[in-house]
Amino acid sequence: MRRCAVSTRVTKRSFRPPEHSYGHMRRLEIVRALALAPIVLMLDEPAAGMSERESMDPVGGLRWIRQNTECSILVIDHDLKFIFVGLRPDYRN
Repeated sequence: MRRCAVSTRVTKRSFRPPEHSYGHMRRLEIVRALALAPIVLMLDEPAAGMSERESMDPVGGLRWIRQNTECSILVIDHDLKFIFVGLRPDYRN
């Protein structure tokens, strides 16, 4: 969990929810889910409610999860830019 927290920029101080932005709270939720060592991480619109710039924030953490854990990731989202540009390493604009 510590490695994932570092890669998603979640710190010990981050665990005090009322002090943080919506995007940071979403990242914290993902880290909390990973603490349970799931086989599959299912995310329903992980970038919902975020600006276009903020919506790319979770991408680094999700790529880290894909590369450094054995956890599969299932993402459901309407934001095609988030899906294709953010999550598909072989996609080019």
